[in-house]
Amino acid sequence: MSLSGWKGDTVSLIAGAVLPLAFAPFSWWPVVIISFLILLACIRQISTMRAAWRGYLFGIGYFGIGVSWVYVSIRLFGNATTPLAATITSLFILILSAYTALATWMVRRLLADSAPTTTLLVFPAVWVLIEWLRGWLFTGFGWLQVGYAFVDSPLAEYATWFGTLGIGYLALISITAIFTLLSVHAKARTKIISLILIVVIWGIPMQMELPTYTRTSTDALEVALVQGSVPQHIKWHESQRQPILDNYRQMTEPHWDKDIIVWPETAIPAFRQDVSTYLDAIHHAARSTDTTLMTGLPVRKENGDYYNALIVLGNADHTPDNTYLKRHLVPFGEYLPLAFLLEPVLGYLQIPMSDFSAGEQEKPLVKASEDEAGAFICYEIAFAANVMESLPEAAYLVNISNDAWFGGSLGPHQHLQITRMRAIETGRHILRATNTGISAIIEPNGRIQARLAESEQGVLTGRIHKVAGQTPYSRYVDHPLVVVLTIMLLLIWRVRCT
Repeated sequence: MSLSGWKGDTVSLIAGAVLPLAFAPFSWWPVVIISFLILLACIRQISTMRAAWRGYLFGIGYFGIGVSWVYVSIRLFGNATTPLAATITSLFILILSAYTALATWMVRRLLADSAPTTTLLVFPAVWVLIEWLRGWLFTGFGWLQVGYAFVDSPLAEYATWFGTLGIGYLALISITAIFTLLSVHAKARTKIISLILIVVIWGIPMQMELPTYTRTSTDALEVALVQGSVPQHIKWHESQRQPILDNYRQMTEPHWDKDIIVWPETAIPAFRQDVSTYLDAIHHAARSTDTTLMTGLPVRKENGDYYNALIVLGNADHTPDNTYLKRHLVPFGEYLPLAFLLEPVLGYLQIPMSDFSAGEQEKPLVKASEDEAGAFICYEIAFAANVMESLPEAAYLVNISNDAWFGGSLGPHQHLQITRMRAIETGRHILRATNTGISAIIEPNGRIQARLAESEQGVLTGRIHKVAGQTPYSRYVDHPLVVVLTIMLLLIWRVRCT
């Protein structure tokens, strides 16, 4: 089949549209291989502008399906009409697709011809650098980076050394090597190199366990995660405040024997000072049983600024100093970029608690009994560099979230998948407590020890161990990979232009 003209454009769009099947909740990671083999075929021996266009179509399919939950959030909880929600979501998808267009444009610019050897070097490096750029530029959106799809594959073990971007790079090298093996233009030597690359990349994690340089304590901590399953549309109604508070207290009562109890993000739908009596009662109840309880709630300071916070009660200092204030806010959901221009947007959408200030703590840590825990609220867990700042002090990580904003979409499943990758990268247990699901206790190898389904009200119990030390990835994060790939592409560019 010829991939010239509109046929190649259509195939590129379809290849992108099937790629989300590689991510949660489907988790069919071999789809990544198929999708990118098709994309490589579609951008072979065409002009740079045509390659950019096909990369753009690939992105429209990729993000159009993959982040469709944005529409659900805006339509159901943003007070937006169907046309407005569709328009905002479409603009978001078109902006994200510009990254994939840039990637395919750069690939064609750097390839003097379609030489398979050059493709092996260029395509994986360009794609991963563009993913890194997407995860950083304009506060970043690293959702659906290729590496996340491999959390249940043999490649996941590389996360302790190279992180999610590194896994994506190794996966794309092996995919490009497969493309080279299938190419009739590749020389025998190039095919042998490609085969060796595939065997080495996949063989190492299948045949040996990579060292993590972390140490696990033999003492276990008994934990309980409370999933209140409060519908988002009633959560901030003042008439519902007391029933919500009573519900969380009643669900917690049978579990005061646990070492750690975690409630979700903004489980308490009121400012700290407005429920001080309730918090004092919870604090004393937890302290009497030697329990540490962490919960999310908004905190307002004397100057009127308010923050999305995690506070610690019980067997720890119940003071403002032992509070984590969310640092990485969600654009348009928790704060408004260019507020002087876009203020009417939030005014029209009427999103509750959508003008938070960002915390300024040096490290995302809270004191929990004798230990320190890494604290991350909702979206923050998607930023690996931020999470690594909690190490080596954090004995385990806590992620509280309110994924009710996603509705019954792909969002909660993708969010959990991202969190699982953070567990592997850090070598830590993660306690993930969410309002409506998916709450989970995650092992340091990324496996789920226990979970609660979406919209299920309940308490998840389990056991974790404290971990000391640092994985290689947590020490250097993505900096070595980004620097090496950038230098390599600059050298190729120089050779290409001489």
